[in-house]
Amino acid sequence: MGYEVIRVEFRTELHARWSVFFDHLRVPWAYEPVTFYDTGGTPRTPAFWLPEQRIWFTAEVEAPAWWGRFAMAAEGNDEWSGGWGEEADSCPAVEVPEEWQGGTLLAEGPFFPDDEPAFDTWGRPDLWHGPWKFHEAHGMHTYDDSPYQWTMCPRCGAFGAAFCGYAERLPCGCLDDREHSKVANGCDERLLAAYRAATAEEWHEEIEPYETVSWPTLREALVLQTGAAAAAEVCVDECWSLAEQLCQDQSPTTPGERGDLEDLCAACPGFVCGQCGEQPASAAGVPCRMCEPVVLLTENQVSVQQHGGTAGPGRKGLPGPARHGVVRRAR
Repeated sequence: MGYEVIRVEFRTELHARWSVFFDHLRVPWAYEPVTFYDTGGTPRTPAFWLPEQRIWFTAEVEAPAWWGRFAMAAEGNDEWSGGWGEEADSCPAVEVPEEWQGGTLLAEGPFFPDDEPAFDTWGRPDLWHGPWKFHEAHGMHTYDDSPYQWTMCPRCGAFGAAFCGYAERLPCGCLDDREHSKVANGCDERLLAAYRAATAEEWHEEIEPYETVSWPTLREALVLQTGAAAAAEVCVDECWSLAEQLCQDQSPTTPGERGDLEDLCAACPGFVCGQCGEQPASAAGVPCRMCEPVVLLTENQVSVQQHGGTAGPGRKGLPGPARHGVVRRAR
């Protein structure tokens, strides 16, 4: 399968940096896929949806006042626990349909985790001096608990977040917690490499570090799904299949032709997602990026495929020669 160059617009550079972190770990994500509304009609848009983990994740320099209300609804809680400040107490409730409910995580502060492992005097991973040591909260907030840290199962490599990064709490269940043994794996080398990759990429030239954290950022990368970007470009945001249109127009279809008509979009010169039927797809029977988000190749991964090395800091966007070389090789 060939590669395809795409561009992703992020509301902040901080969000772009976290997307690199997820991509380095091959964790699919969707950026701002849904806008929810509070009872007053105000839109509320969380940054990332991680479909495999069913987690809403957002990263902001300061916690949005509405996030606590959103987290309460997304996690299915019925009672407001407070603790998010007076402004949050006065925010209207947010409505989150059941199909979009899941875990929530808020990382408050700029992206500057340490990429060196830390150990206590007994040689065990140190929770408070690892990647999150520069964060005042030493991790992320759920609706009513903290600190949570990204962690990985040392046995199967499952990715997720758990209280203090305790890997035995991951859904994979590989680690035996019957003896209450704690496996703090927030300093897993794979996580540290992802933090390092996200820190290394630069999109804004001749600007002091961390001054651009809130700037809109355009990230250029590669995907392994040929035609995905082209499908999104021609979409007019009114996707529905030809079969649905014919049904509405009361035009009968034969059983044999309905399958093909389900794949074709009635509004765009392309295809609709075979799962949701509401988003553009790159080919017949292929899911859209919202149903199955594609993982982007980071600059480091492009360099590895092109030269067998790693990408260094100071590069802006995806290098042209490396990008085109990978595209040529893939074809």
